[in-house]
Amino acid sequence: MDILGLRHKDKNDEGYLDGQIIVAMPAMDDERFVKSVIYICAHSADGAMGIILNHPASHIGFKELLIQLEIMPEGERIALPPKAELVPVVKGGPVETGRGFVLHTSDYIIDETVTFLRYHISHATACTALDNFRDLETAGLLICHSIDKDLRRRAEELFRQYHDQKFSFTDCTSFALCQQRGLHHVVTVDSDFRILGFLLVPYDVSLQES
Repeated sequence: MDILGLRHKDKNDEGYLDGQIIVAMPAMDDERFVKSVIYICAHSADGAMGIILNHPASHIGFKELLIQLEIMPEGERIALPPKAELVPVVKGGPVETGRGFVLHTSDYIIDETVTFLRYHISHATACTALDNFRDLETAGLLICHSIDKDLRRRAEELFRQYHDQKFSFTDCTSFALCQQRGLHHVVTVDSDFRILGFLLVPYDVSLQES
């Protein structure tokens, strides 16, 4: 596999690839990963999880996926706009194919990520990150939410409530967004999310039934 893109690494996480995109080399002979572009969601001493981004799922559409994940009841299928039919669904990978993922982020997370890369890596890397976010969103693989007044107010409540924790305000906006959207699984290596009752992907999902 080749690595596409860069991520800042502390000396304690040398060799881990979370947050990066890897591309299968032409010589790859494992049919599960031939010609694959894989986003590494999480990678640590506990294990790794990635999502294949470029292999379309032929057996399910976006509307069916939303119903399967219980994001939308069957009766509301007709309420989705026509462009929903154009949102691609990708296979994700050969492991736990019964699971489906719709990736969510926020404008605060994008801002934090791009700013970090700008000042700790380079301007070019920050621009590459912007391009990646844009391309994933355009392809329907990522949903970016704006942190509005109500979410900021809820984030402030959490920030004040958990004064004994080292949560950043951006963390609290993510907590608030997950609560508002009913999101229970978070692709992260940040164990702070467990304090709010969220499950970390991939570390905690094996504890749950499919």
